[in-house]
Amino acid sequence: MADLNTTSLDISQDVQTITLISMEGDRVVIGKNQLIHSDLLKALVDGNPNEIEVPLQHIRTVCLDRVIRYMRYHDASNPPKEIEKPLRSPNLCELVDQWDADLVELTLDQLFELLMAASYLHLKPLADLVSAKLATVFKGKTPDQLRKTIGIVKDFTAEEEQAILNDHRLLEDA
Repeated sequence: MADLNTTSLDISQDVQTITLISMEGDRVVIGKNQLIHSDLLKALVDGNPNEIEVPLQHIRTVCLDRVIRYMRYHDASNPPKEIEKPLRSPNLCELVDQWDADLVELTLDQLFELLMAASYLHLKPLADLVSAKLATVFKGKTPDQLRKTIGIVKDFTAEEEQAILNDHRLLEDA
């Protein structure tokens, strides 16, 4: 189990809360003021005075922990900076705050899992942050470097690859 219990908050009685339940059944309580960037969670809480439990059957505890840390850090009093597009640097620290850059210092598999969680929760600022991190990982790489980074094995013969390149040249001429 991740450190969800160590990151729980003292939430006063007058603040509405929501309980998120990970794939493994771990629970974390978060205040409504920390949901402002998640359209899905905001919609569940708005107008509902009862405490709500949301099972997140496709989000593992370790990933949910990172999502919760992001929402707690970037609550209503500390909104995330918008990330300029196109990215002006391959160095993420030049594009976002250091805290955000550190949050997404992950393996590719973990980044894709976090992106899926952010997308599911309609947490656009986190999805943008993870996408920017992925863009910095891939920026400026050749197709062979990308295949190696992602772990794609070349499955075309030299003749098939040449035929594809020729087809694309014909499309560029049209």
